[in-house]
Amino acid sequence: MKRFFSFFVTVVILLSLFACSDEPKSTAKENVAKTKEQIEEHLADPSFQCEPVGVAITENPFPDLDLSGMTDAQKAVVVTAESFYLRGSRIQYEDTRFLKTDKLPYYRWAVQQRKLEEYTSQNLGFLQCAAFCYEVYRNALDLDLIYKDKVCYYTSRFDTNANHVLRETPVASGFSSMSQEQLDQKKQEFLSALQPGDIIVYRVKNNGHAMVYVGNDTIIHSGGSVYNWDNKQEVYEYQGTVRKDSVDFFFEKGKTRYLFNKQSYCIIRPIEDFGITQVPQKSLDRMGVMRGVLAEKLSSHTAGQTVSPGEALTYTFSLNNTTGEEKTLTVTDTLPLHTEFVSGDLTLSDRTLSATVTLPAKSTVQLSYTLRVKGDTPSGQQIRSESFVASVPTDCPAVTVGNTLSETERDAIGKAVTELSSSQLRGLELGNAIYEKATGRVAFPTTAPEQILEDLFRHYSVALESKAAETDPNWPWYWRSLDPNSTYLSCLVPNLYGGRYVAENTDADPLTDLEWFQAKRARYVSANQLLPGDFVFLSYNSKDLTGSVYLFTGDSLLDLQSNKEINPEPLLQRIVSDRYFAVLRPSLTK
Repeated sequence: MKRFFSFFVTVVILLSLFACSDEPKSTAKENVAKTKEQIEEHLADPSFQCEPVGVAITENPFPDLDLSGMTDAQKAVVVTAESFYLRGSRIQYEDTRFLKTDKLPYYRWAVQQRKLEEYTSQNLGFLQCAAFCYEVYRNALDLDLIYKDKVCYYTSRFDTNANHVLRETPVASGFSSMSQEQLDQKKQEFLSALQPGDIIVYRVKNNGHAMVYVGNDTIIHSGGSVYNWDNKQEVYEYQGTVRKDSVDFFFEKGKTRYLFNKQSYCIIRPIEDFGITQVPQKSLDRMGVMRGVLAEKLSSHTAGQTVSPGEALTYTFSLNNTTGEEKTLTVTDTLPLHTEFVSGDLTLSDRTLSATVTLPAKSTVQLSYTLRVKGDTPSGQQIRSESFVASVPTDCPAVTVGNTLSETERDAIGKAVTELSSSQLRGLELGNAIYEKATGRVAFPTTAPEQILEDLFRHYSVALESKAAETDPNWPWYWRSLDPNSTYLSCLVPNLYGGRYVAENTDADPLTDLEWFQAKRARYVSANQLLPGDFVFLSYNSKDLTGSVYLFTGDSLLDLQSNKEINPEPLLQRIVSDRYFAVLRPSLTK
């Protein structure tokens, strides 16, 4: 445990509380130094938990934020940023920054390309500071912040590629020798230059931060993970990382966040740069009755889970009015294809489900309905619908139809784990024995996890050729993509695969810069996406995919190498960034 935390200390010692790094600090060889034994020792420690830290959402988050005087485009950006803030506990900031390499500075928390309303308690996302700014603009104005053909995913690109309303270099301009009166004048120049919707960026060597200015001397930003200097460890922000602060927060002299101590800072005005005048209808609706309302659509079957033909599904709309005034909202949904309505709080007419609900001030109301998947629905079909709350799209991830273990078989998995707790079997031999005892059939024809991963992930040879100028001898082994001819593709759980540079794109054409980021974004896995009997395969070695395999029992993950059960979340939260992984559900091939 101490060895693992010492690794954290060496990496994050120079990071301030709100710094988000955009350039690599460690090489691939240094990353490899995190041995499998160190990681497993850390993950197996029952004392490691995702501690609740950070800023909790206030009851009335924006009582003084006045939209009067703003253009519609500015209002759209500001209210969208507010909405992200309301979802703060659903949007995390990845803390494993040290897992980057010199060659591929891609982050799991890069842009998620989701609708704002898809960040729910069942569907977490990861956004660092610059990706947060990017997503605010994409959701508010359908705008991709691309400057000079570069996607602004991290702060260096905002800083070096964007047009600047104001730009200063305090270090080179002698700010340190200025009088307090001169500094106060500089501060006033900075504040006077700001307009709602501006992006503020500062740089400190290889670190930086980006924030959205929303008016009234207020910024909203994704703050980053917290390093606990007393316990010498970095912790996840369970309460969320999207914060609301005063601009004065960055003018506290002597603090690490003091703006005039930075290498440089600037103000960027995308609304003006891109000539934005049109505002999408969804943003106009969000600026109206939906302002200050946290609306979520939740499902009895979360992303990653599959639903068997004939099985019931329940959807719930959770509507939280954080304001001090009463709200009346209309909720509409579409009965998904391959389903039939059973019952619920929404009224069915033709294929449209609807309800009107009044939310008292500072209250939460829930509406639910249940449907059943038709028994003749083919495997692989997706159950999805278009849902709206006051005309704002409010959806949850689609559920894929596929055979799952029965409730009796799921219960039998746990019993089989107990019965074989003293077994000398290890690895997939143990996994197959448990699965066969519970279901009457083995899970996989092979007992070598690396063979399964090698079969799933092929080398991305064309991309390798286009990157032939790279000098790192390990470069080719960072590139793989899903093999469409894989034997195990049929039991791969939808979207629960990925990790370090695993591409979903299997086309031969080289990827554009935007496609590069979008295709490489990794999937986040949580325990509520798994079903008992699922196998989690992961590799610690990106070259030959040698790794480990775990069996989900319903409450925990069984480490098939040691035949010991561990807390699933710490492992699941860390497998995405630096390993290839895949979740396989053998029942899907039934």
